[in-house]
Amino acid sequence: MLPDLPSPLLRSFVAVADGGSLAAAAMRVNRSESALSLQMQRLEDIVGQPLFDRDGRALKLNGTGSWLLAHSRAILARIDAGRA
Repeated sequence: MLPDLPSPLLRSFVAVADGGSLAAAAMRVNRSESALSLQMQRLEDIVGQPLFDRDGRALKLNGTGSWLLAHSRAILARIDAGRA
């Protein structure tokens, strides 16, 4: 069983997936590229699989990443609804 997935990691993951790069996501979530890189590594460590195919600086979701993205959006929507 996977440990809990922290919502800040999921928010950063969604930003990276939507932006397609750490640079684009960093501007969106107001974090440094290096901080986002560490977060993505931590998330991949938790999941136990890579989430992106890397092509230079571009990040493209792989199958596992696509699966997690759909669930991340649903989880974050529920958290946001609960906060509202």
